[in-house]
Amino acid sequence: MISAMEEDIIANTTNCPNCQSEMAITDKFCASCGQKVQRRIPRLWEMITEFFDSVLNIDSKIVRTFRAIFIPGQLTIKYFQGIRKKYYQPFRLFFFVSVLFFSVLGLSGIKDTIMGFNQQNDFVELQEKVQTSKKLTELRPVITPKFNDTVLVSEVFDTLQSELNISMDTFNINFGATDGSYDIASEDLLALTGDEIIEKYEIEGFWDQLVAKQFIKTIKDPSGFTWYMVGNLIWMLIFLMPALAMVLKLLYIRRKRFYVEHLTFMFHFHSFAFLLATVFILIANYLNDNGVIFALVIGIPLYLLVALMRYYKQGFFKTFIKFIILVISYSVLSLIFFLFMTLISLAMY
Repeated sequence: MISAMEEDIIANTTNCPNCQSEMAITDKFCASCGQKVQRRIPRLWEMITEFFDSVLNIDSKIVRTFRAIFIPGQLTIKYFQGIRKKYYQPFRLFFFVSVLFFSVLGLSGIKDTIMGFNQQNDFVELQEKVQTSKKLTELRPVITPKFNDTVLVSEVFDTLQSELNISMDTFNINFGATDGSYDIASEDLLALTGDEIIEKYEIEGFWDQLVAKQFIKTIKDPSGFTWYMVGNLIWMLIFLMPALAMVLKLLYIRRKRFYVEHLTFMFHFHSFAFLLATVFILIANYLNDNGVIFALVIGIPLYLLVALMRYYKQGFFKTFIKFIILVISYSVLSLIFFLFMTLISLAMY
C-alpha cells in the first residue's frame, strides 16, 4: 500500500519514473522515453479505459495499414515520408500477415489435400499389399479343405500371392553426392527402423546415412514432409527478400536510393501478396471456383508493376522492362532458395 507521502512524491517528481530523465513539473509525457506521466496512483476505471484505448488503437492501426496496403506502393511511400506511427512497422506487418496466412491455410481444405497424399503414395500401396497378403495366408488353410481339387485352389492362392509380388518390390535410394545407390527391400522398409536399415545394408558415411534416414521418413509420411516444407516457406521468403532487394538496388542504381528502401518495398509487397492470398483462400473455400486462383495469379504481378511505378516514379516502359527482369530474377532466386530450403528441411525433418 502506498502512503499519502509517497503519492505526494509521485505528484511532484521532476524525474521520469520509467527512465529517470529530467522533466518539468508540467510535462505530461517524458521527452526521452515517451511514457505518460502519472502524477497520482491510477484508479481502476482509468486502467480499464487505458486498456480499451490501447486495444482500439491497435485495431485502428490494423485497419489503416490494411486499407493502405491495397494501394500499390502506398505504405512504402508513407513510411519514407516519415508517417510511421499510423501504420504497422514493415517487418512486423509481414510477420503478422504471414502468420495469418498460414493459420488460414491450416484451417482450409488445402491442408487436408496435402495430408491426403499419404493415401496416394507407393508406401501406402505397399502396406495394402502386405495386409492383403496376410489375409490370403490366413484364409488359405480355411478355404482349401472345403474344395475337392485342393491343388487347383492352392495354385489360385499362389497366383494371387505372386501378383502381389511383395518380396520382389524394392525402393531405390540414390546418393547424388557420393554416387552411391541402394535397393531397399519393401519388407525391410515396412519392418525396420532407419537405423536398422542402415546397419543391415551397411550404408556408410555421414551424408549417405542422413539421406537414408530422411528418405525413409519421407516415404513413410510424404504429406507430413510436404506440410513441414510449407511451414518453412516463411523462412525461405525472409532470406529471399534481402536478395530481391539487392536486385532492386541494381535495377535502380541511378536513383541513388538506400538499400533499406528496397528491402522495405519487398516486405510491403510480400505482405500484400500474403494478405491477398489469405482473402482468396477464404473465398475459394466457399466458391470452389478456379477463377479465384486466376485472379490471384493476375492480381499480385499487376500490383507489383503499379507499386514499382508509384514508388520509383518512372514511366511505364522503363518500369515494365525492370518488372520483367525482377520477375525473372525472382523466379531464379526462388528456385535456388527453394532447393536450399528443401535440403535443410530434409536434414531437419
